Amino acid sequence: MQPSPQKILYSPSTRKIF
Repeated sequence: MQPSPQKILYSPSTRKIF
């Protein structure tokens, strides 16, 4: 679990993009 930029995609805000 590293602080990689992919974690942002997991955010509820960007989660829609996924």
